[in-house]
Amino acid sequence: MFRSSCLWFLLICSIAICYGDSEDDEEAISPNRTEVDFALARTLNIIARKTERGRLALLLCNVHCPKDKRMVPEWVRKFNDQQGYTFSERVAYHYYFLKHHLPLLNETGPITEPTIVFLIGKEVFVYPGVISDQESLLKWLEELDQDDVIIPKTHEELDMYLNTQNCSDKYLIYSAHDKCQIPQWRSIARIVRLKMQIKTIYIRRPIADHQMSTVLFKRLPLMNEQDCMFMTFVQLRSYSYPLTIGTPAQMAEHLSLLTTDNECVMLDDGFSLPISAPLSDLEMEYFTGERRLFHLEQSTAYVIVGATSGVAVIALAISIFWGLNGTAFAA
Repeated sequence: MFRSSCLWFLLICSIAICYGDSEDDEEAISPNRTEVDFALARTLNIIARKTERGRLALLLCNVHCPKDKRMVPEWVRKFNDQQGYTFSERVAYHYYFLKHHLPLLNETGPITEPTIVFLIGKEVFVYPGVISDQESLLKWLEELDQDDVIIPKTHEELDMYLNTQNCSDKYLIYSAHDKCQIPQWRSIARIVRLKMQIKTIYIRRPIADHQMSTVLFKRLPLMNEQDCMFMTFVQLRSYSYPLTIGTPAQMAEHLSLLTTDNECVMLDDGFSLPISAPLSDLEMEYFTGERRLFHLEQSTAYVIVGATSGVAVIALAISIFWGLNGTAFAA
């Protein structure tokens, strides 16, 4: 009997530890090794997984709340549908009965009634209203979940953002080909907006507008056009070296070191450079023409290579045909 009890206890402990995705999770899951709480372990694991690159709406109840457990997930589903999110973009949902204190609530007030907590990265936002008010709850979710992504339509618009002299104008420029898109980039846009009021500028590549390409790569020369994607931070006519893209929480932490909230000065951290001066009309015409010529030469080269390859294949086929005919004739 004693042996069976020990084996059962060891099995419980091993399952609980498996819930963690990292050493930090394991420490958070089992602060007291004499007590194992599957609900807490599962909740901490879900929070870690869902907020690493996405968002989570967490329903917290300190008393049993069957009505809220039924209504809230339907409302979150409705919100996702209204926003037109794909499966990977949807806000996740989870319910937790507050038997044990969640470490993420350390800086919030005590939970005295059922409520919703919106989690993104390491940021925690507690719903301030009455949970039964569906309209208010959905509006709150929408305000938090906005990414405020800017998509420049012309090279003049891009120039305007690069020329900003307003201390409060801070931009995260993200440019990528479709095949190189990172799934968490919109969550990065959300968290830097919420935490640091940074707006994200998205430039899809390849860029059809040669003038916009000219502005982007001539004014930000550290950005390599051959890279499939890149991200850089812009503030007060200066820009950072290409950023290493991580999780939303990591990006928010890194960008907080680059922002200049207290002093209206250009970045001077050893990792940034001044943005190159705006191009004159003559420079714009020259570099844009050069870019068009380069793309035309590439297209012509592909046509020539394709035609040459086609002729070579036909010649090979003819030689094989005559070779086979010759062998058959000789027989």
